[in-house]
Amino acid sequence: MQVEEIACSPVCVGNGTVRCAHGILPVPAPATAEIIKGMPVYTSTFDGELLTPTGAAILTAVLLKSGATDFVVTGCGTVEAAVK
Repeated sequence: MQVEEIACSPVCVGNGTVRCAHGILPVPAPATAEIIKGMPVYTSTFDGELLTPTGAAILTAVLLKSGATDFVVTGCGTVEAAVK
């Protein structure tokens, strides 16, 4: 692929808390929050994690490597969520 530019809109991180191997953590989890420092993000009314540390790392690595200064992303993961 001959990619010339990569850009990203502000990323939704989710809301609330997430249960993981380390216990119950806030969203974004501390590792995610550290990785996305300086990146424009926002929360939602969805109760749960929408940006994982792995997703944040891939996103920032690609954007930093490309030299992008404005952070559109489409997720490809899955999540089971209760309908409220």
